[in-house]
Amino acid sequence: VVMPTRYLTLLQENLLRRNNHTILNLGINPVSDVISQELCYYGTDPVVQVTLDSELLLLTSWERGTWDSEARQWSQQFPPLMPTEVLETISAVAPGAMRNEDQERLPRKKKTKSKKR
Repeated sequence: VVMPTRYLTLLQENLLRRNNHTILNLGINPVSDVISQELCYYGTDPVVQVTLDSELLLLTSWERGTWDSEARQWSQQFPPLMPTEVLETISAVAPGAMRNEDQERLPRKKKTKSKKR
């Protein structure tokens, strides 16, 4: 990424807080001659070339929660963090990705009685 240096902290915060990324390595270098020769205008702020190595965590058991079957409750150390709305989406799109304990967290749908005439 080529970006003004003043936004570097904001980029890191957004990746860490909002997008479940873990930054493993961060490289900050001056903009290379190849990029500067492309006649790009980046404004009047000083810019750097930022290289990020990161990992994205999706659907890990610690986010979905760990069920303690012996105690018949959610683990105190790893309670479910994922909102049930996300589980509902997963259930609709990829039902095979749902665990039994994930299914149990979903709200029960009320059965409607059909009227007989």
